[in-house]
Amino acid sequence: MQKCWEALNCTTKDTCPTYPDHGLKCWEVTGTLCRGEKQGSYEDKRAVCATDCAFYKKFILNK
Repeated sequence: MQKCWEALNCTTKDTCPTYPDHGLKCWEVTGTLCRGEKQGSYEDKRAVCATDCAFYKKFILNK
């Protein structure tokens, strides 16, 4: 399965806390750089991921 930075064409992957080991469940990682902006914890971003993130939706629906 693709990692989040591959699926989302991320240009900040090298400075994101998901890279290189947590790209399959990026929503669980605090401080991700979604859309180039630092995000909070999973609790803080859960609703946004569920509604706005195609990678999250694809991962969850494929389970």
